[in-house]
Amino acid sequence: MDAAFATLPSDDTVRDKTLVVLQAPNDFTSYYFTLMRSGDALPLPEHTRVLSTGLHPMTIERPGANRLVLRTTDGFIAQRDLSIYRNHKYPMQTGETISITGMTAVVTKADIHGWPMDAVFTFDKSLDDESILWYIGTMAPERNPKTGRKLKVERYFPVPVPAVGETLSIDDLLARSEKYKMAVAAAEAPG
Repeated sequence: MDAAFATLPSDDTVRDKTLVVLQAPNDFTSYYFTLMRSGDALPLPEHTRVLSTGLHPMTIERPGANRLVLRTTDGFIAQRDLSIYRNHKYPMQTGETISITGMTAVVTKADIHGWPMDAVFTFDKSLDDESILWYIGTMAPERNPKTGRKLKVERYFPVPVPAVGETLSIDDLLARSEKYKMAVAAAEAPG
């Protein structure tokens, strides 16, 4: 976890920012990230928002300056039996609204068990605002520095937010991340 979270911003400038993770590999990212950074007395963003967990196909549409529409095939919560986000005893309904500081989420589609499949996220400011940091977590290729063996490891990469009117996949956004491209190139280099 230390190596994964080391790829998230950690200097003092994050203290007044909102970190938005569009997709994290596991459900425990937001909890452990905050716990570990606090325990090590490292700077934390003012707010951390993990919009989806699990490595599922997802599209991200930006219909307006401060709005995202996320659509999935498998839902927003990866580990439903162990979810720290919502207990299965409290299913969500289409139209359900959750408001937290700086953001409102509306479930636009739920499956038959009440797990959110699609949602609209509306932020209090433009998604282009410099106070919002956009990241995606993925299992990225990396070489073990001792053995040179290629591995897949949990890492987080900054991504550009889609332009207004654009619809992209998680892979499309990762392909636009300079840090992700550098990580893939380093893993592919002869070791």
